[in-house]
Amino acid sequence: MIASISLGQTRNFDFRKKDHHASKYSLPLPHGSLLIMKGYLQENWEHQIAKLYSAHERAD
Repeated sequence: MIASISLGQTRNFDFRKKDHHASKYSLPLPHGSLLIMKGYLQENWEHQIAKLYSAHERAD
């Protein structure tokens, strides 16, 4: 089981199916959100919170 809490800026919690990477979903987590991932979801889906880049970092 994992628990993810969002503090500050809204970030997307991304999911993709382990055996079918074309199946993807994204769930925005605003400040103060708590997401708990366990059971079927934890066993069959991969997750990430992708890094956000500032305009300055993209230009480098």
